Amino acid sequence: MRARSSRWLLAGLVVVALVGGLVIGRLSGGLGGAGNLTQIAEKRGLTVEEAEGALKAYTAPGKFDEYVIVSSGGQSGNLHLVGVPSMRLLKTIPVFTPESWSGYGQGSDMSTIVLAEGSSDKQARQLAWGDAHHPALSKTKAKYDGRFAYINDRANGRIGMVDLRDFKTKQILDLPNMQTSHGGVFATPNTEYVHISSMSPTPQTADGYAPLESYKDTYRGISSWLWVDQATGKLDLARSFQIELPPYTQDFADAGKLGSDGFGFINSYNTEMAVGGVLEGAEPLEKGASARDFDYLHIID
Repeated sequence: MRARSSRWLLAGLVVVALVGGLVIGRLSGGLGGAGNLTQIAEKRGLTVEEAEGALKAYTAPGKFDEYVIVSSGGQSGNLHLVGVPSMRLLKTIPVFTPESWSGYGQGSDMSTIVLAEGSSDKQARQLAWGDAHHPALSKTKAKYDGRFAYINDRANGRIGMVDLRDFKTKQILDLPNMQTSHGGVFATPNTEYVHISSMSPTPQTADGYAPLESYKDTYRGISSWLWVDQATGKLDLARSFQIELPPYTQDFADAGKLGSDGFGFINSYNTEMAVGGVLEGAEPLEKGASARDFDYLHIID
């Protein structure tokens, strides 16, 4: 995501020459007394490549990184914003997990309401943790527009929505008919819908249970297409829909663009429909799920 601030500018002139394996140069332009770059590199034991890399990544105080990485925080249940080229951690955005340092999920403010609304009746109790994986950014004409970010909760089949105008989580949605998701979140080219697909197939029964012996008949994957309110970025289940997928394990997904606009693509594995059972004397799940050389790509119109 390109940062919405001015492009990074270097204050002063840096003249760098690579001669005999040393960095030779001197900072000028009103920064007198900064010292000789060669002496600094030698004192630090830096190679030419290391010193050059440090200069390329350096973002001076008061200056802005040109780009911002929106990165998932895994089992911390949050998002990280990392500047590029500095690679500094700029901000952590709590999503699925309360954070005392920011007050997220503490007291009775909006964040507490968001966390509570993200725990539906299918949960035994209010969820206060998540496994944040693979965020997706909103788009306009297939390009990132810096408005909203969406992140899935791999462990609990939920999706969180973060408003990038103030870097706050505004919604957590607990999705029906699915319990897990890994890399299946993406926005359509104009963010009409945000997609999230299941990872592990689940029983599509009234009580959500079925024995593994009926795996092929009762377990299914789910592809969810969630309607987006363009003003708020929030997702509306009443205007959304789901598509039933075969009982394979779905994983990474993305929206089509340009010539493939209007299509969704979801990869899969375990088309063997293996269920494991090593403790009962059967083959390990990993062996059964990797028996074939190829699996399937789901293409949805």
